[in-house]
Amino acid sequence: MSKSTVLTSDPDTSVAAPAATQDPLPATDKDDSLLRTNRLTDAVRNKLAQHFDSEFYLKAYPDVRATGMDPVEHYFYFGWKEARNPREDFKTEAYLKKYPELLAFGSCPLLHFAMGLDTGKRMPVSVPLASEGAHPIQAGPSITLKVPPVADLKLIRPFFDETFYCDEYPHVTRLGVDPLVHYMTIGWIEGNDPSAEFSTSFYLKKNPDIRKQGINPFLHYHKFGKKEKWRQGRAVSRVEAYALEAFDPGGALADALSEALELEPMLGFPNNVNRIVRSLPLTHGKVVDLAAKLRRTFAGRTFSNVVLVPHVRMSGATRIGGMLTHALANLHGDQEVLLVQTDASHFEFPEWFPDSVMHLDLSTEMEGMSEDEKFKILTDLLYGIEAKHVFNVQSRLFWNLMRAFGKQIGQEINITSYLFCWDVTVTGLRTGYPIQWLRDTVDFHHSVLTDSAFLARDIRTRFGFTGDQAQRVQPLLSYTDLLPEPAPASGQRRPRAMWAGRHDRQKRIDILVDIARANPEIDIWVYGKPVLDQKTLKDYNPPSNIYDQGAFDSFEETLENGFDFFLYTAEWDGIPTGLLEAAAARLPIVAPDIGGISELVDATTGWLVADYQDVDGYRTAIGELLGDRADAQARAETLYAKLGEQFSPDAYRNDLKKVLP
Repeated sequence: MSKSTVLTSDPDTSVAAPAATQDPLPATDKDDSLLRTNRLTDAVRNKLAQHFDSEFYLKAYPDVRATGMDPVEHYFYFGWKEARNPREDFKTEAYLKKYPELLAFGSCPLLHFAMGLDTGKRMPVSVPLASEGAHPIQAGPSITLKVPPVADLKLIRPFFDETFYCDEYPHVTRLGVDPLVHYMTIGWIEGNDPSAEFSTSFYLKKNPDIRKQGINPFLHYHKFGKKEKWRQGRAVSRVEAYALEAFDPGGALADALSEALELEPMLGFPNNVNRIVRSLPLTHGKVVDLAAKLRRTFAGRTFSNVVLVPHVRMSGATRIGGMLTHALANLHGDQEVLLVQTDASHFEFPEWFPDSVMHLDLSTEMEGMSEDEKFKILTDLLYGIEAKHVFNVQSRLFWNLMRAFGKQIGQEINITSYLFCWDVTVTGLRTGYPIQWLRDTVDFHHSVLTDSAFLARDIRTRFGFTGDQAQRVQPLLSYTDLLPEPAPASGQRRPRAMWAGRHDRQKRIDILVDIARANPEIDIWVYGKPVLDQKTLKDYNPPSNIYDQGAFDSFEETLENGFDFFLYTAEWDGIPTGLLEAAAARLPIVAPDIGGISELVDATTGWLVADYQDVDGYRTAIGELLGDRADAQARAETLYAKLGEQFSPDAYRNDLKKVLP
């Protein structure tokens, strides 16, 4: 028979004994077996019922009420794992922090409390002895953690610093257990670090989904985390974690850094180095050949307006690039507008752009060239067609060209960049075109366009623009075609929501999945695909009430399936075109209060969730919407009217005229 070592929170009281004779639970506690059960027996129910407030639980969690499930049963099997509270004065999450081993055991915290075990003394744990592949060991009636699989131990062992671990936690040596097995079972729960290069607490803090699921953080990082570039958290050393946590909310330097980043987000990138590019005249090889080809193509033709786009893929920015092209053609004539693709050859949505406007896929023509060579080609093209105004709609090539030669180009051509929202790094820093690129090129711009008043205000404030300078930054509210009839409702017994967009980190698919789990009574049809990221919807392990519909060609066509409301999630944004299309279809909307969304959705036109990651807030909004369909439709009609007045093609063209020279 194998032996085990019984561990408690006080290493000095830990003893080793044969598994068959050692009983680590208090002999006076006759109900100790209840804590180890995974079934809601009558005895367990009776214990819980004495401390459970069913009325509070159903009121606080309307999704549970909607399922018709017994509240005690729901909490025992699901609720406590979702950090729900069984009564107003019992905080599940705080209790689990006090007794983290309960999460590892899968033991209900309210049951632990009901049994009178809230004494401050940690529960004992049985840990297997040193050999990899050891069998699970049961020390008497104690709760035993599973022995890690051999494959997991082999994966982790090369990164585990046994010397460091034993020096940091000397009681492990006295226990006679394999230090790696100790860390993999109970050590990480106690907050121990497997090496000086990995902070257990930091990884769990930055990845709450891992903490909530009770997954070993070190194992998760080496199995999945280091490949998941979308994650907010990362693996850092304990020294780095200590420094970084000083900047976290509540940390010693958090407020000062937050105020500084508001004024200058580039403080978050201290190693950013300005690049100096030297460009030579067109003299030889493929650059001269392509330049000559383009000169022949455009011989004798000039274009007053050039619209630069990176590609034409599923993107709100590219969609708005189509709106801009249409508006310029309407104002100046088709022959005065040239559309140029600079970064990639994708042209998936030709219907977004007018057929009558000339289109050049420069990215394909320049394939294989260096960036400096591409600079030469694009510059030669713009001068050759005598462009008077260049509209940059997220062309990476042109942003980089401006960094190198913006001052010279800006003296001969009016430059306007169209901005929608900044990006956010996995560490939470603002970045992207409105932050890094605009800082280096703002002086070369004739004007800056934004799709929201929110972003326009932010840019004016950060750059200190006032008076005439402030007029250089103008919001240009996007539009969409109004549908003559409201989109049909689902007509199903179970309400059906629609979610549509890119499956990228910005859109926070993980929060969408959490919302689906918190609202099991509704179905969510999810449209779209990854564009910038590689992580797919399946990678988030969606529940059965999420239905992946894949990419779509037309938003309007998807409406034929029937939906009761439009659900939107994101961490940062401008005014998404998807919300405009949902509003045009008179779908009730639930969306987060981020970026410029509040300029479209408010308490009179839909439901705005104050915190983009507040799943309970989403659940409350959805409950209100479905609880009063008449009010939901009235808000949708109000938004439809607002769309026709403020977000229309005529309003767009009139606002565009203000920034044209």
